[in-house]
Amino acid sequence: MRKPEITILEPFQCFAQRKRFKVAYGGRGGGRSWSIARLLLIFGKEYKLTILCTRQHQVSINNSVYRLLVEQIGLLHGMKSFYSIQKTTIVGKNGTQFIFRGLQNMTEIKSLEGVDICWVEEAENVSRDSWDYLIPTIRKRGSEIWISFNPDDEDGETYRRFVKEADDSMLLVKTTYKSNPFISEEIEKQALHDREHDYEKYLWLWEGEPRRFTEALVFRGKFSVEEFETPEDAEFFFGADFGFAQDPSTLIRMWIKENTLYIDYE
Repeated sequence: MRKPEITILEPFQCFAQRKRFKVAYGGRGGGRSWSIARLLLIFGKEYKLTILCTRQHQVSINNSVYRLLVEQIGLLHGMKSFYSIQKTTIVGKNGTQFIFRGLQNMTEIKSLEGVDICWVEEAENVSRDSWDYLIPTIRKRGSEIWISFNPDDEDGETYRRFVKEADDSMLLVKTTYKSNPFISEEIEKQALHDREHDYEKYLWLWEGEPRRFTEALVFRGKFSVEEFETPEDAEFFFGADFGFAQDPSTLIRMWIKENTLYIDYE
């Protein structure tokens, strides 16, 4: 009988490449956490690895990705007989070990030797000091740092360091709920609801864009994105905003009906 294949979402199949930093970011429902968990379990079965799973704050094992990994072991063919699920660690028959630590206890992490892969989950909360301590700690030849997060602040340390200032040492994968064919109907409906009723929230929560909007915006909370037909007798107005430096130039066409402004081309 042919063994069933383990499904890995297409955007994450490139994680088989060798890169020092592998960065997965984007909106909710993008399948990042469980894709990374599956990949680490697969790699840990093929090779003897020491895998450190960390985040900025981890008070107990319950605050880690331990439970996610345990769930995936139960779901994936051949993993349950290979991995031993212990109280605070997960160990493979070949000596692979998953270790769980919080970055707030950097002394404990600095004492770890021979980490092959470090997975930093919910990395949007990781501080500059934590990154400055962690990166040189993962120093084994060929070691990698995997990072997963939902962007928050545009000027946040993680987004700035690994997205805005990305370099050749980094592999970037951005996913949203639209990248995940296994997304539930409930999640998709909620995303579409937010798209129609709170576009700012939608861009941040579901499209994985950092929050750039402020209370000072003139149209904050007063616009929606919907399909509409432009009437043949519409009286058009045109707007332009010529950008400089990193700001893009913008051109729009619009018309007004019953105290509502419609923008049909941008």
